[in-house]
Parts: sequence; structure tokens; C-alpha cells
Amino acid sequence: MRIITVVVFIVFLFGATVVIIAAEGPETVVFEPPMKDKVTFYHHAHQKIVPDCKTCHHNGVDKGSCRKCHDGDIAERFMRKTHVLCRNCHKTKGLPYGCVFCHKK
Repeated sequence: MRIITVVVFIVFLFGATVVIIAAEGPETVVFEPPMKDKVTFYHHAHQKIVPDCKTCHHNGVDKGSCRKCHDGDIAERFMRKTHVLCRNCHKTKGLPYGCVFCHKK
């Protein structure tokens, strides 16, 4: 019985750690568009400002990459969707939203 308790505790602890790591996400994400300069997205900084992950990850982070659906066939292209989502959020918060703010050389 003691062994079962220890095993259940270890599995619970491991599961909680995975959930915490998944909730944090990467510190930064770098997008490399084919025709513009790369975009470094500061994920942790945005998490502090936008605490609800579903604001951006509307299907949940467990569904995989945004481009899985946002390919232009299933849903609006990823590039178009992010431009609209990010630009509108920056506008409403009075933040810079011009091309060179995100696309830095």
C-alpha cells in the first residue's frame, strides 16, 4: 500500500509540473516571415498583460501550432490573423503598432 501511495504521489507531482510548464509557455517565440524581417514575440511579457491564454490561443494550447488550422484553407492565414489580433490589441492599449515595431532588423 505504501508503494502505491508513493507512486501516485510521484505521478501527481510530475503531472502538476507539466501543467505549470505548459501554462508558462516559452519566454520568446521568433517568427521568420518569408518576405519581412523576423519578429521576436515576448511571450512571458504578454502573459503578464493578457492573463487569459484563450485571447490568443482560442482553441487552447494543447491543439498544436496556430498554423495547423490557420493555413488559409481551414482558417484565415496565420500572418493575417496575427496582424489583425496584435495590431488591434496594441491600438486599444495605446501601444506602437507600425510594421517596424515588430519587424526589426
